[in-house]
Amino acid sequence: MLNLINISKNFKSGRPGRKITILDSVNLFIEKGKIISVKGVSGAGKTTLLNVVSGLIRPSRGSVYWKGRKLIYLFDIMPSRIRNSSIGYIFQTMRLIPEETAISNILLPLRIKGWIGKREKDYIESILKGLDIWDIRRMKTSLLSGGQKQKVAIARALANRPELILADEPTANLDKDNALEVCRILKGLSASGIAVLAVTHQEDIENISDSVYLLEKGKLGVMK
Repeated sequence: MLNLINISKNFKSGRPGRKITILDSVNLFIEKGKIISVKGVSGAGKTTLLNVVSGLIRPSRGSVYWKGRKLIYLFDIMPSRIRNSSIGYIFQTMRLIPEETAISNILLPLRIKGWIGKREKDYIESILKGLDIWDIRRMKTSLLSGGQKQKVAIARALANRPELILADEPTANLDKDNALEVCRILKGLSASGIAVLAVTHQEDIENISDSVYLLEKGKLGVMK
């Protein structure tokens, strides 16, 4: 589904002429229906890796292929199109709009596309019921518990019927029961054919992963 070949990402440091290497010749292959987790200490570059995969940032070197087609970053047209149609992103801080309702937050990706018809509404209803958040859909997200907020964030990531879910520390801010529930949801998504790439410090995500990698000093190595 997605292939990263020799991906490197450098950022300018505070000193003229010097750069900081965050990703160094990273290779990663993501298959349909698989869960891949990437471990690493804070600042190792895990979120940078997700942002390269999603097309939010451009790699300094290397190539990204989506279904065999190389991503061209000119004017950000191609990465944006794939991101909006095929990738769902679960952010570490959830990034929900607190004064908006749960359903309003979930429908945001579809509003960006500009069309919400009966088919889309029926699909969103099935997601809400499947995640057991149908009854709280009209509540402002500022009033929800941590577990409910994370489910809303997952539902929003699923709104555009993605083929790939990117999850940035999806269980880090949850208690054990809610963390296990999120793992169950991610496992169910993979069973339905959706690929999941998660960056995490948590063993619960590692335990459900088909492959586990360690990102250290810019290099990505296989752990499992």
